[in-house]
Order: sequence, then structure tokens, then C-alpha cells
Amino acid sequence: MNGCQPEFAVNFLGLSDRHELRLKQIDYYLMFWGKVGKSDLMRHIDIAIAIATASRALKAYREKYPENMSFDVSQRSYMASDSFTAKYEHNPHSALRHLAYGIEERQLSYPKYGAAVVQEFMAALSADLVATITSALVQECAVDIHYISASSEAGNRCVIPQHIFSSQGSWYFRAYDKARES
Repeated sequence: MNGCQPEFAVNFLGLSDRHELRLKQIDYYLMFWGKVGKSDLMRHIDIAIAIATASRALKAYREKYPENMSFDVSQRSYMASDSFTAKYEHNPHSALRHLAYGIEERQLSYPKYGAAVVQEFMAALSADLVATITSALVQECAVDIHYISASSEAGNRCVIPQHIFSSQGSWYFRAYDKARES
């Protein structure tokens, strides 16, 4: 050994950290998907999370933030309420990459030697606007938008988002325009 002692201790997730991570993941799903179920938590939080653990996490979130969700029996999921407000900070670029391409980004709890923040080359996105589009996409719901085109007049349209994708540093969504049936 060279006599160099690390000035840190590796901080593995304790139970309270895992509990908070689960609550944050529920909040994330409610914000960007508009809904969350036990299977979502089992798929994305822990490799070996049990259905009972997922149930406890949903119960804990519901008790802590009862105004944020309600259970929909027909969908067998908790739905974001009309008064939903995110209780944690979420990265809209990460949510778009997750939904569009299945790429899930996680913060690991150990010393990091890179920059504190990775600079995005894309324009800053509003998490609330991204959530409106992504939850409409997941739930196959319509959204009202103000549409501007180089080939037609600007105006309001009611569209159903179909796909999201990134190209040349920007995010886009394709949608079905109900009035134009295209």
C-alpha cells in the first residue's frame, strides 16, 4: 500500500435512501407518464423488488402526498390527479430518453470524479411541458397546442401525441391532428 488513505467512505444506500428513491420514482412516473403501477416500480427501481415492497412504496407516497394521485380500478394504476405537483426535481431530458428509447439514467451513490453537471447541448426544457406531452402519449389522450408552421397559418390544434424522438439536438413529437384527420 502506498500510504494514501481515501478521505471518504463509500455510502451504500440505506433503507431511508431506498425509501426516498422509491418515492421519487413514483413521483417521476406520475409526472411524465401520468400514472404508476406496481409493475412499473418492480421494473425500474430495484432488481429484486417484491410486489409487497412496491405496494408499501405506493402506500407511503399516497400517505405523504395524498393530493397527487388516485387509484383507477379500470387501469389498475394510480393516476396523477388534476392538482398533481412534482415533489421532487426531475430531468425532462432523462424522461424523454427513457420514454423514447428505453434509456434509464440512474445516479449511483459513490465518489464521482467528473464535472458536477454534464452540460446539455439541447435547449432547456420545461419539465411541466414535457410531462404534458409524455403523459398524453402514454395515456393516448389529446392535448391542445398552439401550432406554428412555415406553410400554414398559426393556430390552435387538438392533437394526440404518437411518437417522440430527438434529431440534431432538439426533441420533437409526432401527433395525430383530430380536426384534420391526419
